[in-house]
Amino acid sequence: MAAQTYIWLATRAEENWARVFGTQPVPRDEASMRAVLASTAETPDTAGERFGLWIALLELDRARAAAAEMPETTANDRYNHSAAVWLADFVAGTTHPLESLQPLVDAIDDSNERVEAGVTMAVNRARVALSEGQDWRAPLEAARDRLGTSLESSYDRLVWWPTFRRLLVSTSVGVSVFWLALLGLGRYFPIAARYLK
Repeated sequence: MAAQTYIWLATRAEENWARVFGTQPVPRDEASMRAVLASTAETPDTAGERFGLWIALLELDRARAAAAEMPETTANDRYNHSAAVWLADFVAGTTHPLESLQPLVDAIDDSNERVEAGVTMAVNRARVALSEGQDWRAPLEAARDRLGTSLESSYDRLVWWPTFRRLLVSTSVGVSVFWLALLGLGRYFPIAARYLK
């Protein structure tokens, strides 16, 4: 359930990225992140994505500068800005109470945006729990119920099936090695030959 919640949020993040950058792929390593940041206009429209990249690179001053440019026109904007400020402080070592962000989530009119904000709150609670040596999965599992059933196919496609496929291949290889070894031993040891009949 925790993985499904995180996958849902990651999918939303990629959709948000596509709204800002179109077909430009999401950068997934340091060199690509820096290349995108170097070529991206510093506007309020790109501030949220730039904040995320600077945070990923642990360049907190630049992340904070990008957060300061984030628009605060709508309730969702105000939440995203405050959540970005919270995250920058958290990465720097200061954990502010997340409860202060909840009224901003509650004020979001659009139900999809409100759910997304609630899930980012769950991820932040998971971050805090992990930093304090507590169960980080619990907040993500608690948020799972509000995401519906469509996640199961994403989970199966992204996590369960690749894992099952790897296990299937590795166990098939193991069984093959076992029987090949047994066939070879059958020539020399009568007890092994019994298994081959």
